[in-house]
Amino acid sequence: MKLLVRSFLFYISFALFFILLLPFLVIALYVVRDRRLAQCVSKVWTQTTCVMMERCVGLHSRLEGFEKIHQSSVPMIIASKHQSIWDVGALELEFGEKAVFVIKKELKRIPFFGRMMTLIGAIAIDRKKPVHAIQEMIKKAKEEVSKNHSHIIIFPEGRRTAVGEKADYTDGVYLLYKNLNMPVAAVALNSGLYWPRRRFLKYPGTIEAKVMEIIPPGLDRDSFRDRLVNAIESGSLELINSHTRHEYRESYIGKKHEVAL
Repeated sequence: MKLLVRSFLFYISFALFFILLLPFLVIALYVVRDRRLAQCVSKVWTQTTCVMMERCVGLHSRLEGFEKIHQSSVPMIIASKHQSIWDVGALELEFGEKAVFVIKKELKRIPFFGRMMTLIGAIAIDRKKPVHAIQEMIKKAKEEVSKNHSHIIIFPEGRRTAVGEKADYTDGVYLLYKNLNMPVAAVALNSGLYWPRRRFLKYPGTIEAKVMEIIPPGLDRDSFRDRLVNAIESGSLELINSHTRHEYRESYIGKKHEVAL
């Protein structure tokens, strides 16, 4: 009951905040339509949501190893596990104008969010036209790297996955890696434990995201794929299994997803 009340309080708080922010969203996203202004609005949106999650639910976050990306003299492709909407917000907050997302075209139809992602430079791909989508993705990613020295953020599974689940990794991340000749930062996380997809309840604790490995450019497809998948999946399972709320872990994930690390 306590979790239900705290989650409900978060949604009420978010709704009130959204109503207050609505005039600024309309002006920034549909009237001014400036990239920097959209980035400022996105930052305020994300930061406020995180504060509400901390105050209402008791949900915090900890990012580890991201200094490797910030200290790099060259842009990187950031390939992350994707279990929750938290992942988008956390990475946007961490990198801001220094990175752009690769997203599926359908997300552009979401009111305000889709417009915001478009203005801040997100690269939208149409999965119904895979050949054209890949060509456009590579072209736009090259432009972002060349003009803005941006990192490229991509979720290589192409969708959110449940805790303990591994989807097929798409070739999109390898084609970016090959054509842009950039290092790839493999990011593991356990956000689905606390902010699970398609669930009303949010859980208190600390979401962890960790840069597991920086993969240098130049590897062939199979070698690259093996290193990326192993780094992300083993790292994510390690973060899941180190979770201290064992009773929740067992009930939500199930023992079949536990691994010996």
